[in-house]
Amino acid sequence: MKLLTIILAVLLTSLQGCSKQVPVVINQCNLDSLQGATPLTDINFSSAPKNKLKASGWFANVAAGKTPEEVTIIFIDQTGAASSQGAGSAGAPRPDVAKVLNKEALKNSGYAINIELNGNLPSGMYRILLNGNIDGQIGVCDTGRSINIEAN
Repeated sequence: MKLLTIILAVLLTSLQGCSKQVPVVINQCNLDSLQGATPLTDINFSSAPKNKLKASGWFANVAAGKTPEEVTIIFIDQTGAASSQGAGSAGAPRPDVAKVLNKEALKNSGYAINIELNGNLPSGMYRILLNGNIDGQIGVCDTGRSINIEAN
C-alpha cells in the first residue's frame, strides 16, 4: 500500500498543470550505480552547493520493448511527498539488459543522471524513484533504493 501511495504522489507531481489525461505504466528499472558505488547500498549524500549526484542504470517498458529518451530522478520523503530533482539522458548501451530480458529492443535502455541538489532538499531519508515518458505514457519505477540527504 505504501508503494501505491508513493507512485500516486509521483504521478501528481508529474501531472501538475496538465489538463490532458495521460496513461500511466509501471516500468522496470535498476539503479546500478549511485556516486560510483557498486554493488549498490543505501548511501549518505551531502547536498552542498556544487555537489553533483551521479546515478546510472537502466529503465524500460519491458513488455512493450521500449525505452524513454530521458529519465527523471524523484525523491520521496518519509511522509510520501515527492520531489522531482533532475533528469538525465537515456539510450546508453545496455546489451546485458537486452540479453537477460531476451529483448533486443532494450539494448539501449541505459541512463545517466548528473544533478546538483544545491541544498534544496531538507535533510532526511528519501526513497529513489525514476520517471520516464515512453510514447506519451508516464512510466514510473521504484528502484528499491534510498538515499540519506545531509543538507548543508
